[in-house]
Amino acid sequence: MVLSTMKSSTRDIIRAALRADETVPQEVADAISALLAGKVPQQKEPNLQLVTMAAAARKLGLSRTWFWSKVKREGNTEDASFPTVEIEPGVYRYRLRDLEAFVARNGPYVPRSRAAPRPRTRNRVRPN
Repeated sequence: MVLSTMKSSTRDIIRAALRADETVPQEVADAISALLAGKVPQQKEPNLQLVTMAAAARKLGLSRTWFWSKVKREGNTEDASFPTVEIEPGVYRYRLRDLEAFVARNGPYVPRSRAAPRPRTRNRVRPN
């Protein structure tokens, strides 16, 4: 860990600078002090697994086009079926847990039966 290689005098200088600078918000100063004390904050979302749009559609058994239109139709709101996570400007991913929640709410995708013949639109005469 980086803190074990940092000199104690360096940590003392950082603490003194935090106490002397009144422009540093208290929550920032507390977070820095906790890090200097060796307390590593817990992740907000443990096991955050992100997938691309193509992988999300594949996991759901749907087409990428259907998935994209659903995301576009609902927008990126918290109550959307698939809220996006922007990992860098213009690059979006989807949470695996949101996909699992969608399946839990709606059930797995079941394709329509293809057993019923489609009606013919033209009568074709086959040559002998």
